[in-house]
Amino acid sequence: MNKRKNFNKLQHQALVFKYLLILFLYLFSAVNAYTQNRKLDSLNNLIAKAKTDTDRINLNMRKISLIGRSDLNAAISLAKTQLKIAENINYYRGILNLRGQLVNKYIITGDFKQALENLHFLETFIEPSDSINYSGMYAMYGMMYGTKAIYDSSIFYYTKAIELSERIQ
Repeated sequence: MNKRKNFNKLQHQALVFKYLLILFLYLFSAVNAYTQNRKLDSLNNLIAKAKTDTDRINLNMRKISLIGRSDLNAAISLAKTQLKIAENINYYRGILNLRGQLVNKYIITGDFKQALENLHFLETFIEPSDSINYSGMYAMYGMMYGTKAIYDSSIFYYTKAIELSERIQ
């Protein structure tokens, strides 16, 4: 009888621990969602108050990074919209960063065809003197090939990115 009592007590403690853990995880996720929503609200307010297209694009790039953590499709959609605006005003930095964000999101979703199309665009678009962005582009190639488990190509591009980055510094 004493063993049975101890076993029931252990079961009860395990059950209490399980419920406390679930409660903690729920509260943690709620707080995390709340802080992300606050950041998103703050960015939306700044976007609404932005005076120039370039300011709006820059703020939207931050928003894309934030929403990409939880909704890749929404991030891709916003990046495409902002890319059209950046191309219309010929905003070099915006085009580069938005294409780079699209590459990263496409790699995460496994859409390597779209990632490769954006990388090929970047190869022709990046100005010859813009070594830092060439380095970043090679790193994205490395990430894409690494994700596809084509490690020799991944190492090749990562090495290229590192060598170029070291020459810049």
